[in-house]
Amino acid sequence: MFSKTLIGFALIACIAIIVYVNRVTLEGMEGKAPLEGKAPLEGKAPLNPEMVALKKQIEDTDTMYSELKNAFDDQTNRIQANAHMLLSLVRDTPNKTNSITRANVDMDDPSKTRIPSVAL
Repeated sequence: MFSKTLIGFALIACIAIIVYVNRVTLEGMEGKAPLEGKAPLEGKAPLNPEMVALKKQIEDTDTMYSELKNAFDDQTNRIQANAHMLLSLVRDTPNKTNSITRANVDMDDPSKTRIPSVAL
C-alpha cells in the first residue's frame, strides 16, 4: 500500500512539472517573459490553432492534477483515521476482543495481537 501511495505522489509531481513546462512554453510562444503575467504585445496576430490546443492541454492537465491531488489527500486522511482508530483500540481494550472491529488485543504477548485488515 505504501508503494502505491508513493507512486501516486510521484505521478502528481510529474504532472506538476508538465504543467509548469507547458506554461513556460506557451508564454514564450506568446512573446511574454515566462511566468510574468504581462499582457501580450499590441498588434499581435490572433492565437494560432497550436497555441489554442496547448492552452486546452494546460487546462486539462491542471484539472487532472487537482483531481489526483484531492484523491490522494482523501486517501491519506482515511489512512490516518484508520490508524487513529486502531491505536485507540489497542490502547483502550487490553486483552479483549472488540465486537465491532473484531480486533483481538493481547497486551501480555503483543505477538498474539490480531488486527484485521481495514478496507480503504
